[in-house]
Amino acid sequence: MVWRRERPRLDARQWLGLTVAGLVFGVGITVLFSVAAQHTSVAHISFFLGMSPVTSTAAAAAVFRTGLSRRDSTALALGVVGVTLLAVSGADDRAAFFGDALMVGWLIGFAIYGCALQFVGMRVPPAMVITGVGAISMGSLLVFSLVMGWGGGIVHVADAPSTAGWFFGEVVLGSTLIGQAAYAIAVRRMGVAVATIGAEYGALAVGITASLWAHERWTVLTVLAGLIFCSALAATFIPVPWLGPLTRSPSPPPAAREDGLA
Repeated sequence: MVWRRERPRLDARQWLGLTVAGLVFGVGITVLFSVAAQHTSVAHISFFLGMSPVTSTAAAAAVFRTGLSRRDSTALALGVVGVTLLAVSGADDRAAFFGDALMVGWLIGFAIYGCALQFVGMRVPPAMVITGVGAISMGSLLVFSLVMGWGGGIVHVADAPSTAGWFFGEVVLGSTLIGQAAYAIAVRRMGVAVATIGAEYGALAVGITASLWAHERWTVLTVLAGLIFCSALAATFIPVPWLGPLTRSPSPPPAAREDGLA
């Protein structure tokens, strides 16, 4: 429907960005997060989610050659310390350590995903971007599932009305159609860094609340890592003179600059 309404004129670079975004979101982001959530705690998952604005900023600076400001470098350094503390806190639990390692991979994948969306450029309609990413990601997940022998797993979605409602309400409608469409539009208008910050603050707050509600055990290192992650996020928007100005301009890819839409 989107294609027939307004057929996009994508060049080779834009098709590459769209394809990379779809593949990374499907096999990378979705699978890594799903498996990691089964091994590590909600608290750790939440802290890694909160770290994504920092890693996405660093990735965008490297890909689009804009350089890291003092503020971004400080946030990135704090984030590395936080990840290290989380790894140490879960070193005695192999399952938790494995889950944390997968979330590090998720951070890398999410940064690539954000950069790929920005690389597509601003001339492609948002509806085409998100439906293109969705088609590619779901297709790659289907192939991956069939290769791994997981093709019959989808039948369990209908095991109970609550499960079916959660799957279609949260996964299909919320996270995919609404959430990713909003993120794609935000990346186009504000850049990878600012868009990711807005997307993950809510996830971080909800995750920490869920962890406390579930009475998960927080060690001293977990609390310290959480404080450091919050400091890394704060470094991105709190006006501290020695960290430099707060203003951030999105760094459009070459295709967008050529069109004069920067």
